Amino acid sequence: MKNKKLIYIVGLIIFIIVLCLLIFKSPLGLSIIPKQYLSIEKIAEVDNKATVQHNFNVMWDDMHPDDKARWDNKEEYIATFTGEPLYKDITTKEIKDLDSWTHPVTGKVYTNVKEVVRDYKSSDGTDATDTSIYASLNGRWYFFSSRLSKKDTELIKSEATDGPSYAELSKNPDKFIGVKAKYTGKVEQIQESDASKFIRLDVTDLGYGYWKDVIWVSYTQNTDVLEGDIINISGILSGSYTYTSQANYNISIPAIRTVDIEKSSPQKKSVSSQATSKSIYKINEPIKLGNYTLTVNSFDKCIPKYPDLDTDNYPLAVSITQTNNGTKPLKYNMFDFSVIDMFGDMHTPTLVMCDKNILSGGTIDPGKTITGYIGFDIPTSIIPAGITELIFEPYSIGLGKNKITVELQNN
Repeated sequence: MKNKKLIYIVGLIIFIIVLCLLIFKSPLGLSIIPKQYLSIEKIAEVDNKATVQHNFNVMWDDMHPDDKARWDNKEEYIATFTGEPLYKDITTKEIKDLDSWTHPVTGKVYTNVKEVVRDYKSSDGTDATDTSIYASLNGRWYFFSSRLSKKDTELIKSEATDGPSYAELSKNPDKFIGVKAKYTGKVEQIQESDASKFIRLDVTDLGYGYWKDVIWVSYTQNTDVLEGDIINISGILSGSYTYTSQANYNISIPAIRTVDIEKSSPQKKSVSSQATSKSIYKINEPIKLGNYTLTVNSFDKCIPKYPDLDTDNYPLAVSITQTNNGTKPLKYNMFDFSVIDMFGDMHTPTLVMCDKNILSGGTIDPGKTITGYIGFDIPTSIIPAGITELIFEPYSIGLGKNKITVELQNN
């Protein structure tokens, strides 16, 4: 009798141990517990496995009810996974507490939220890191899908406006999270793998095919875009993205999740209505081209910062004033200018190091005026009085068919 009782107790202990292992160590065990009793760590583990296995029923069940309302039905959500490869593994890297979180599409603010950081290992050997947001509702943790429904996509495309300037965006990218924005830029790099698709996009046009100021563009749709293409994008600003450079530095840049990518068709700018009635001007004579006004004020040698470095040339600075009389920003570039000497030779601008405010390029805001200098390296054999003309071909502001000559005088 005692032996039977002992066997019963031992069997009961073994059963309890096995049950605990199932409950706390395996997804199968976790799935039999009511999910309102699961911690955020455990529910994230269940969702990791469900994503790897494409178990859409579990994923749909764990989606926040507010998020489900963005979709017409479960089938529409499942269709967004069509053609995607299976991940080999997904693991939870970190879970962060957030004071609040604003849904980027609906704008609704949630409290009692967590950010789950995950590592993804794909079948093609590439790895990626991504985050998901979870919110507690009636004691249970639900996730918000980063995928966008058809209604989301149309809403973002219709509401997107010109995004904040790169200076504003890079200063505080988190300030603009959730803003629906559009940009035009040049593709610096594009990469697609099982784990992710992204573009590094330069969004500031310097003219002559040169662009700068890179943002990180993530996307899920198919595209025929290639490196070097000029594209238009619409999407939701998502803060910043940090990646490791080839030199092993961590680099953070502004990020946007795009819903629409289109190649930009070159548009012929009509310059006939903005062309000036004359092509030769004098110093201090305003040159009016549409909403843009240029005045060449003076020119002369400037004092070099390092006079002993180059004795064969001297820095020449041409003082100019530019005004934007329009309602949209205008870009300018020093390479729109050149000077001609008495022998007919042309000299292009350089960033000379001297005591003047040398301009390289930038943007003139509506209603604003800027004054500065275009710098040139001139051979010492040519005195300033030997510089006879300044040539202005305003490609950067879209008026490149105008070729303006300013006859220079040494005031």
